[in-house]
Amino acid sequence: AFQQAIDVSPTGKVGAWTLTLLRREPKRPAAPPVAASAHAKPDRPLWAVQILMGEPRWPKHWACGAVGNAQEEAFADLRVGAAGDKEAGKATAFTIWQLRHDRHVGFKAFAKARGKDELDFETQVLWCPQELKTSEKLAWKWLQQAETVEQATAAIAFYERPAGYISPKAKTAKAWDEVLAVARKVSHWDKRLAYANALFKRI
Repeated sequence: AFQQAIDVSPTGKVGAWTLTLLRREPKRPAAPPVAASAHAKPDRPLWAVQILMGEPRWPKHWACGAVGNAQEEAFADLRVGAAGDKEAGKATAFTIWQLRHDRHVGFKAFAKARGKDELDFETQVLWCPQELKTSEKLAWKWLQQAETVEQATAAIAFYERPAGYISPKAKTAKAWDEVLAVARKVSHWDKRLAYANALFKRI
């Protein structure tokens, strides 16, 4: 029941991530304006798009491309407690962006600097633009040039680096046909793009 409440897959086993969350009082995100009623679950994908179009002032297609990728990584409803990419039986990727190792450490520092809990939804969403402008400049370069939802989705695939991501080809890409060729080989590309397009049509 606790795992369901914090949006972690309800295995019934106390893994490292569940134990971390058990040891703290999870701060639930405030209900966004897109919730249908006081009793409705927040529409987190739409909420995430609104966050990205707000403070960082991203164009709609950028935001939809980013959130579409996150939906494929951390479930369609963007679970802040999502944990995956297991190694030796332990999860190694966390947050809606499925951050690993140094990137997860960087996110923790970002949350602390904002005075927020790691489970704060807005903080998790805003980590993407923060990281793009600092350590993920290749993805940021392509996102700034993206003119369509498909291109924005491809740029964020460079940020996500999912299974199938071909780093050498990504780093030497000179034009959008090359970027898209790499992105279309990553895991669940069609699903990522479908999520992004669906969001774009709703706004």
